[in-house]
Parts: sequence; structure tokens; C-alpha cells
Amino acid sequence: PLSIAPKPLDFVLVGAGFWAPFHLHGWRELGGTHCVGIVDLQPEKASSLAAQFGVANHGEHLDRFLAEHRVDFVDIVTSPNTHRELVEICAAHGVR
Repeated sequence: PLSIAPKPLDFVLVGAGFWAPFHLHGWRELGGTHCVGIVDLQPEKASSLAAQFGVANHGEHLDRFLAEHRVDFVDIVTSPNTHRELVEICAAHGVR
């Protein structure tokens, strides 16, 4: 029988702090998603977490990342006071 699996949803994770690995484990367990990048204002944190989870891309600026990569959604794992600005960046790039 022919089975057509849906394409995984591509996402970028913003924030490479304490909660980020829990989110990445959760997305993997859920399935149907693919982390295409990790962004953090501390690039060494983004790089380290990307290496730990086998994520190909990492960066320091969400605006630049979204200009260079197409994603289906963004997982924001930062302090609540940063969420509005990050959501506005996502909206400016057409990410819903």
C-alpha cells in the first residue's frame, strides 16, 4: 500500500537557555517537526545546543535567520518580557 507521510513542520528555536533542551526533546518525541535552527543572543549557547541536538544552523539574530531560512513556526523559549518583540519579528517575516 502507498503511504504518503506529511512533510515535517520546520521550526527555529529562539533561546538556548535552561528550558531549550526540554523543548527540543519534546518536539522530537511528538514527531512531525524538524528544527532547522537555534537562535540566541549568546551565539556560543546557540552553537553548543545546535551541536548537542544535531541542528545544522544557529545564529544570534532572529531577524537575520528568518530572512535566510523558511520556517513553518517559531518556538520562543526566552524570558516573557522579550516575547512581544520576537513575535513582531516573526510577523514581519510572515511566520504565523
